[in-house]
Amino acid sequence: VFEFTRGDIKSALIIHQKLFPLFDNLFTEPNPTCIKYAMNYLGFCSGEIREPLVPLSMDKRANLETILKGLMVFCG
Repeated sequence: VFEFTRGDIKSALIIHQKLFPLFDNLFTEPNPTCIKYAMNYLGFCSGEIREPLVPLSMDKRANLETILKGLMVFCG
């Protein structure tokens, strides 16, 4: 948002394109399952979910972890 409001549309688009895989994957399961998993992976919360929600499958966890690792490299 900062880049866009400064008028740097090119940089804003680059950042948006880098973040899009995360946005796309955070909503593959009922909210807040993916978001809580991502926050837990990053060390911000315990990641516990209450019934009737179920934990993410190993495939979805691995996919989210890959995306988050890539973003950590991008963000420094």
